Amino acid sequence: MTEPTEAAPAAAGSSSGGGAAAKVIAPLATFAASWVVRKAMESVYHRRTGHEPPKANDPDASMRQVIVWAVATAAALAVVNVVVDRLASRPKG
Repeated sequence: MTEPTEAAPAAAGSSSGGGAAAKVIAPLATFAASWVVRKAMESVYHRRTGHEPPKANDPDASMRQVIVWAVATAAALAVVNVVVDRLASRPKG
């Protein structure tokens, strides 16, 4: 009797499920979810500090504030992108 073998992993960049609809919906869902997360982060920042989040061209914001905000938003939006891509490519059924 032979032992079952593991399925070969999918090639990098290929999608294991979802189909054409996922290819259209995923970018739209990513855009919408990113917008919601960004607005939520801005709201929390404003509530906690009493100020708007720092912008790169704001002369009153320190370099540290701008970099920390940029890293935090980039990380949060990267997580959103991964979650939406994973949900969109999840096999149905």
